[in-house]
Amino acid sequence: MEIIAVILPKILVVIAAFGAIGCLLVIPITATQILKVAFEEDNLQELSGKAPMNEPQIPPSTAS
Repeated sequence: MEIIAVILPKILVVIAAFGAIGCLLVIPITATQILKVAFEEDNLQELSGKAPMNEPQIPPSTAS
């Protein structure tokens, strides 16, 4: 039982470290994408409401 008490905290620290590294990678990438969209030039057709609405492109299913 003492072995579990020694190993479990180490495993939890490793999992937390992976989570922290993931956050450090994902947050700046997401912020960059949001800022890129926020500061792109306005399209006059979009502003006037005359732009065609694009349907979302859903790739075909590869399940068989």
